[in-house]
Parts: sequence; structure tokens; C-alpha cells
Amino acid sequence: MNQTSQNSEIQIRLPGSGGLCTFPLDSSTRFSDVFRALIGKGCFACPQGKRPVWVLLCGDQDLVTWVSDENTFYDRFPFGEPPIASVPGWATKEVHFTSYPDPLARAKAIYLYFEGSKSFMGHEGFLREYKSYQITPEQEALWQAECSNR
Repeated sequence: MNQTSQNSEIQIRLPGSGGLCTFPLDSSTRFSDVFRALIGKGCFACPQGKRPVWVLLCGDQDLVTWVSDENTFYDRFPFGEPPIASVPGWATKEVHFTSYPDPLARAKAIYLYFEGSKSFMGHEGFLREYKSYQITPEQEALWQAECSNR
């Protein structure tokens, strides 16, 4: 019996509380489905006037981003997001979330991680999200200086 047929649920560390819960899987469940279900349950509180950006991670893989104020999702998959059960190892890793206070902070994190290389951003599936933040060349120049000082 293969691993995906043995796992009918994944472990999720809930944002805020840090509590662990299980989420049922079927052969077509995607991480964006998990994200939407948890949003529907109110797991991502968004205080008035705040614009957090939430990121779903499976193990250490940054896979799906939700920009709360636009209710927009970005994933890293050039040919469409695959079902969780189709990727060996995903169903056995803990899913957790991290957040950024606003889109600018998320854009900065992406920029610094890839040291400003849009080629690498594109290769790794982050460029579409990064471009959506409409960062000015002046802002990128400030971040590039940060990269140089590392």
C-alpha cells in the first residue's frame, strides 16, 4: 500500500493558537482548499485596518500565499497546483502558517530571499506574487543595498 492511500488527513498547526488539528484529504484536495476552509472557519483574524499576508508552509516549503485585503491567492506551481496526495511526503509533513503585517513586508521578504533576482523568483514560482505588489525601483534599490550589506 502506498503512503498516499494510508494518509487520509494532514496535520495543521493553526495560526494564532498554535494548536494542532487534522484536516481530511481526498485524492483531489489541494493546499489552497485547506487554506480556504480555514479562512471560512475564521482562523485568520484580520484586525480592522490591518493588511496581513498569510503564507502556508508544508514542512519548510512555502507553497501558497493569501493576500487578505485582496482575497487573492498565489501558489508556486507553473502548471497548476497539484493535489496534496500526489506529492510524496506532503501528507506526512506538518502544515503551518506564517504572516507578514502587509504586502510590502512580504515583497521585501521575497526580494531579500532571492537577493533581487527576478530570474530565480520566476524559477521558484514567486515572481507573479512579487510583481503583484508593484514595488517601485526606488524601493528595490533600498533592498538591494540591504542585500549588499549582508
